[in-house]
Parts: sequence; structure tokens; C-alpha cells
Amino acid sequence: MKQLPLVFGLFVATVLVVVAFVFLDTDTQDESVVLGGRDPTASQPSSPALAPVANNGERTAMQVAAPVVAVVETPVGAIPESYRQALGGLVGRVVEESGEPVADVRVAIAGGGATTFLFPRDGIRSSDLTLPDLILGEARTDGEGRFRIEGLETRVLGAVLIDPGGPRAFFTVLEQVPESGAVRDLGDIVLPACVTLTGIVVDERDVPLPGVRVRAPNIPNMALGFGVEDFRAGCSILVDDDSLDQPFVFVPPREVERYEKLLPFPTTFTDSEGRFTLPGVQPGLPSLVLDDGVHLASVLGPIPTGAAGSTKDMGRIPMPDGESLVVRVLDDQNEPVAGASVMVGSRLKVGPVAILKGPFTTAADGRVEVGGLRASLASGAARTDARQAWAPSTESVSAGTGQELKIVLPGLRTATLVVRDADGRAVPGARILGRAMPNDDDEDVPDFIVRPDPLDDRVEIGEDGEYIVSQLSPHTWEFIVDADGYALERKFVNLVWHDERETFELQAVASHPIQVVRASDRSPVEHALLVVYGDESWGRQLTTARTKKDGTAELRSLADGSYSVEVVYPGLAVTRASVDLPSEEPVVVELLEGATIKGSVIDRGGPPSEPLLIMLQRRGERSRSSDVPRLTVSDL
Repeated sequence: MKQLPLVFGLFVATVLVVVAFVFLDTDTQDESVVLGGRDPTASQPSSPALAPVANNGERTAMQVAAPVVAVVETPVGAIPESYRQALGGLVGRVVEESGEPVADVRVAIAGGGATTFLFPRDGIRSSDLTLPDLILGEARTDGEGRFRIEGLETRVLGAVLIDPGGPRAFFTVLEQVPESGAVRDLGDIVLPACVTLTGIVVDERDVPLPGVRVRAPNIPNMALGFGVEDFRAGCSILVDDDSLDQPFVFVPPREVERYEKLLPFPTTFTDSEGRFTLPGVQPGLPSLVLDDGVHLASVLGPIPTGAAGSTKDMGRIPMPDGESLVVRVLDDQNEPVAGASVMVGSRLKVGPVAILKGPFTTAADGRVEVGGLRASLASGAARTDARQAWAPSTESVSAGTGQELKIVLPGLRTATLVVRDADGRAVPGARILGRAMPNDDDEDVPDFIVRPDPLDDRVEIGEDGEYIVSQLSPHTWEFIVDADGYALERKFVNLVWHDERETFELQAVASHPIQVVRASDRSPVEHALLVVYGDESWGRQLTTARTKKDGTAELRSLADGSYSVEVVYPGLAVTRASVDLPSEEPVVVELLEGATIKGSVIDRGGPPSEPLLIMLQRRGERSRSSDVPRLTVSDL
């Protein structure tokens, strides 16, 4: 991937992902697979019963995160009681600086492990291919400001969110991770004393604007005023860079709106008279961000708020209409296209990216006028069918200058896919899926980021059983062939310049049984998560499974070969085992109870002056102690 990380960086959830990937290394040493036998030296105490763990004013060492994979969703009623008891809980209290409890406020634990966003390759077979929910658990405070959240996965990094998406939005790093079979006390979470901002948002004609989102991030306006404030749920992103085969329009998953609401910025909306009251603003010099998806998004600031506890009236705040731009859509014969969908947006000042809003629909002459743009270069994209990839404009023009942005829809392509088994026989009844990609080396882009679409309604079967897929936009396509009894097969086909023919050879698969037991007494482990990786150096997730009551699971979608199976269960050691399939003997993975490490940190002869982040890694994973940066909790 080249420019795609820049695009993904606009996601609300990026901060949590970066934390997980930068600070965590979840690779574990391969453990031996026990084939029918048991380790006589393995003798561990059973897990403790669910009981509160007192904080006692001490900070517990933060555990190294293990995978938290959201792919395998089990209905709440189907989660066994033994697994529920193995989960952890958190309690705490939310108070004002004065010590007064904050009642009836939402408290959420947000975060995940290092594999939260890496779904398995066969996840496309699920009809619910969605982004994971970063909210691990939530509750509302009672009259004394107390909250209790149970049923939390362990081994995660994250944050405690107070009133996410609301006027008192605040977050603090989760300094204690949930512990299996216990409830940890986070103590008092003190909300800083705040300022209340009030005002009325009006348009250029001094008419009050209802429904405007008002946010007050404690971020300098120079860090916001380069166009990123244009992004809101429903927008798309055009990336135009020389490293790409061609300009590419990235359509964020629909769940981005859910992530956007997790931003720890005090947020409210104007009422029917354009008025707003925002009580959770930290004193200082915050920015004020206004947007409604119609007018030009605005960043005001820095705003001197005054002392904590005060109210600052911003008066009447004008929200500009922005500049307008006429877009004309033509087909490959230079004829106007009526009814085409169009997205348009201003280009960012810091890179080859434009944030597009829409869609808008062209009239009979192929034109549509779009407002709310900046007085700067703008780009756009168009398509005539929701099944098509967006065709980006090949040029940018300045909005508000009377120039017209022209978008030419290119001719469509056809791909002929020859699908054969290992013996060269045609495979009938295959399901064809595909997704347009910016490059032919973006195979690591997860399916939930750029979703493959079913293409069956565009497939005809040829005389020799080949699959002829038509009505494809001229992009590099990744095609996925899914046939019963065979492993998924993926290939990139470049359709930028002309039609192509490609052969897919499918590998037969079988169901492979595996059992997970405790090493201490060989008792089965129910509802353990199994994540199967390929033998590549990075280790791409191939499939996942959950064990049944007898500790067994079926590994599906796997051809014969060597794999690495990682087993995760709260309170038990994360174990990765090498497995050769098929196996002549039953495959049994034994899980140790794990251990607790306690200690103290001496910093220049005394205790640390600030909270430090403690990470646990296997010996030998870091070659030099200097490789480990000095990290404090506040660094996160």
C-alpha cells in the first residue's frame, strides 16, 4: 500500500489502531502441539472466582495486548457462562474537580488488541462484514457517579470515554486493563473544570441555522484549518498521487459515523433557532469547528475562553455559504450523461487528497451545481450505477471562478475468468466477487476497508465454463472466486487499458478438527478463539473459529499445508502452535494458566515521578534495551 495509509489516517479510529500497532507486539513463540499426550509438568491453579480487586492507590502493570478479533460474533445468549466468568470487569467513579459526583453520564471502554482490524481472508463469506465495534463495554453513572462495566475482554489497550459524542466529552488512558475473573477499581475519574460556550450560528444572510454540529477540540486551529474539517460521515476521499496506477476514490465503510462519535471533543448541535450551549470546553485557547454538510465547514480560533466555571457568549457566528462549482459529466463519446451521481470536494492543502461530499445528480445536460466549497482547487468523481467504481476527474479547477469541472466516464471492461480445479477441470457454480483497487499490490487491504461486491449479476458462463464478467470500470480489480469445497482464490487483474483473461486454480479443502484443553487437568476449554495464520512472514489471518463445549472446533476453508494456530482465552496464556494439515492424529492444543509478574521500577535511585507504561515481551524479541522507548501513560 502506498497512499492508502494516508486515507485510512482520516478514520476516527486511527488513534486506537496506531496505539495498538506501535506499542504492542503480540507475536508469541511457537508452542508445541500435543498430539494425544499431556505435559506431566503442567500443573496450574484454576482461575479465581469473580471478585473485586482493590486498587489501593497503586498502579498495576499494563498487560501486553493479545489479539481481540471481532470477526467471530457469538449471540449474547450463546456465550457460555464459563466464558463470562473468565472475562473481567471495571468499576470507578466520575467526579467534578470539586469532588461532586457526575450522575447519569455515559462511560464507555473503547479499544482493542493488535488484531482488532485484521479480519480473516474467508470473512467475505460472512454476510455481516462490518468494522469491529471499538466500544468494549459501557454503562451510565448512578447518583453517586459510580459505574460498573462487566463482561470485558482482557489484554487490550484503550481509553475510558466519558460522554462520548456529547457536550462533556472527555477521555483518559485505560491505565488498568480488565483482569480475567476479577473486577478492577479505576478509582475516581476527575473531569476537569470547564467553560461553557454559547452562541447562535447564522448563514451569510443572518438567518439562524438549525442542526449545525458544534465541536470545541483543544487543538490549535492551524492543525485543523487545512481542510480536514470537511470530513464527516458520508464523505469519500479522492487520492491522486503518482504512486497510484490512477486517481482512486475511497469510500469509507458506513460504520465510520460510529467511530466519528468517539472523538473526545465536546460536541453539540444548534437548535431550531440556531442556538447552542456547549458546557464541556476546557479552559484555554480551543478551536470551534462548525459543520452541517451543506455550508462551508468553519474553524474558529484560537478562542480565549476565560476562567473555568465561566460562560462565554460567542454571539452570532456566521457560517459561510462557500463557493459553488458546476460539474459536467460526459460519457466516453463526449455526450452529456443525465442522472449521473456526482461527488465534489475541495483539495487539502497538505497532500494529493480531496474530501468529497455528495452524491448530487446531474440534469439532462449532464450538469449539476454544487455549493459549500472552498475558494481553492476542487476535484470530483461520478458514476451512473451504484455497482460501479467512482470515476475521478482527471483535472482540478478552482471553485467560485466560473470554471466548469468536467468528468468523463470511461468505457467499461470485461474480464474472463477461467476457473479450474487442481486437475484442470472446470469448476461450476462458483460465486464471483470483486473490488476496484488503486494498485495491483494492495492485497493486504482488509475486505472491511474496501468491500468486495458480488458480481453474479454481471456474469455470463462461456462455452468452456469460463466466467465472463462485464460492466467493469477500468481499474485494477481484485477478483475473489468462492466455490463450495474449495479455498477462496484471489487474483489481481489490470483492466485499466483493456479487457483481460485470467486463470484461477482452486485448491480443495476439508474440515479439520482441533481441540483446546487446559494443560493442568486436560479439561476442555469452551469458547476459546482460534485464529489461523498462513505461513507468510507477516502471517495473514485465514480463518477463525470458536471451540464448543467439548473444546473442539472445526477449521474450515483450509487446504492441505502448514499453518500457525493462535488460541486466545481470558486468563489463559496466549498460545501459538504450528499445525500441519491434514494430521494423522487428533490435534490438541494445551493452554497454560499463565502467571502474574509483580515488581517495581527504580528511576534514578527512586520511584518514578510520573506513571510509566509497562510492557511485557518474551526474551530475545528486542535486541537492545535502547530499542524500548521511555513511555509514560501520558504519551498515549
